Amino acid sequence: MKRAARTAVFMVLLWVRAVAAAPQLATGPSEPDVPEKAGKTLRAMRVAGTAPVVDGRLDDEVWTAADAIDDFVQNEPDNMAAATERTVVQIAYDDRYLYVAARCYTDRAAPTTGLGRRDDVLATDQFVIGFDPRHDHQTAYVFGVNPSGVQRDFSMFDDTERNNDYDAVWEVVTQVAADGWAAEYRIPFSQMRFDVPGADEVVWGLQLERIVHARREESWWVPTPRGAIGVVSRFGHVIFDGRLAPPRRIELMPFALAGREVQPAAGADDHVRGGVDLRVGLGTSATFSATVNPDFGQVEQDPAVLNLTVFETFFPEKRPFFLEDSRLFVPQFDQFQLFHSRRVGQQETTILGAAKLVNRGENWSYGALTALTGAEPASGMPSTGYVVGRV
Repeated sequence: MKRAARTAVFMVLLWVRAVAAAPQLATGPSEPDVPEKAGKTLRAMRVAGTAPVVDGRLDDEVWTAADAIDDFVQNEPDNMAAATERTVVQIAYDDRYLYVAARCYTDRAAPTTGLGRRDDVLATDQFVIGFDPRHDHQTAYVFGVNPSGVQRDFSMFDDTERNNDYDAVWEVVTQVAADGWAAEYRIPFSQMRFDVPGADEVVWGLQLERIVHARREESWWVPTPRGAIGVVSRFGHVIFDGRLAPPRRIELMPFALAGREVQPAAGADDHVRGGVDLRVGLGTSATFSATVNPDFGQVEQDPAVLNLTVFETFFPEKRPFFLEDSRLFVPQFDQFQLFHSRRVGQQETTILGAAKLVNRGENWSYGALTALTGAEPASGMPSTGYVVGRV
């Protein structure tokens, strides 16, 4: 336990020194100089009466009054030319949800559809929407769907980097019609991290994308000329009238497992175990997560590896508790890895409990994680505590 504590303190000191010496990303209210985003502004409509029914029909009253945009521009194949097929997008919101209506018109017989697992990138038509809720031009949450209703989502950081471990809880329903297809979204504010300013008008970054598979055409709302760099920094804007309500984020996921093993010579062996996962939002940008006796039985198994070298085999992290916000614990350089979460619970040791506090603010981000594993006499592993932090 003492050795682990000394190691943790040393790791924290190394991180503070490395972060202080690393170049800081440009964030804040200053807008990147991107000529293509001029005039790319959409005003979201606050839902005053009945909220839209998420059924993909887009016949709700709010969609008859909300502002709409349809000025998409090709990225591929004819860069900076107008899109060949019209796409109309509207956004509405209330205290809990964002609503998005997308009409994807086509002059062909039918859009290209197809089924697959969530987060699969399918060879079909697609509509994708991305939000930069902090308006820091560096981070974003992206939600996509195809005409068959297959969802995919991911987050972005450092302007161009993608994190596919992000899995939010949101809804979308699609409908295929004679003139194309439509998608209707309902995205909880609680699934995104953002600050709540006191201003009467709130501005987020916004990007829209449509893929027409039959034409191999990719059109964006804010296009990217050949040779230009940046992704989130090139987002347009969505404007909310009035102060957004802070989302309430509380998730409690208990589990229980009971089993019996029967051997003719030894008789029956009954066992019962249980645990709980807790996630609480603190404000709009901080999250406290905890787990007691976690169960990772549904996590994908590691492949078999025969390692005859003197070097360790590094397996990727797949456990949800350690994956969430894991980028905050990884410094922005690749020379060496200071923290590898797979060491927690190694050699079949039991994780008794773990807790994590993560905050991503406009100017400061910090995170702290602690975990305790039980002793395993068979493998000679003592009870071990882990502590790691980064500012």
